[in-house]
Amino acid sequence: MITSEQGRAGRVPLRVAALLGDVPEKRIRRDLSESGLRRAGAKEGFTLHETLYFALSEHSPLGALPHRLRLDLWRALTSRERVAGSVRWKGTTLRIEGRVPATVEATSLVEVLTRRYAAWRRGLRRVEADTHTLGGALRFKGTRISVEHVGRLVNRGVPTAGLLDDFPALSEDDLVFAGLYVKLGRRPGRPRKKLKFRRSEG
Repeated sequence: MITSEQGRAGRVPLRVAALLGDVPEKRIRRDLSESGLRRAGAKEGFTLHETLYFALSEHSPLGALPHRLRLDLWRALTSRERVAGSVRWKGTTLRIEGRVPATVEATSLVEVLTRRYAAWRRGLRRVEADTHTLGGALRFKGTRISVEHVGRLVNRGVPTAGLLDDFPALSEDDLVFAGLYVKLGRRPGRPRKKLKFRRSEG
């Protein structure tokens, strides 16, 4: 269950929301433009409940709901009352009322998303980089453990228990964060110029 405290825990950028919810960025942009969704603080990013909306649309039959019901779902998830129109959200259960009532149980999706969201936000406070350690690579505070190195191991499927034995200074949330960090990657930028070698005149 997502608590009200977690729902207010902050916002994440669109790229991160897409990663945490395992939703293509294009899907989120399309929903925002085509569905008429309105949000406070749109430029500041997405809350946990807003990210949940996109995850539900992508990973459940809810994405096929009529436009009106999808708007009700958005409003129910993002309002304090958790109710909008014919949609009611309670705990991890969605109830759609009408001629043919429907119930959607989303416990597993909510648990995964909540864990990722919390691990990401906590991880941002757990890492740092300086030019004098690991060549400036991002590392976990108080250690010489590279976030990227750990993330690559996580994403290769190395068992959590083994990683915790190898890196006793880290927690399970640290591993989740590292895996997400590596998946997020870097934004494509301008290509670097190739180094050119010149013969020295001598």
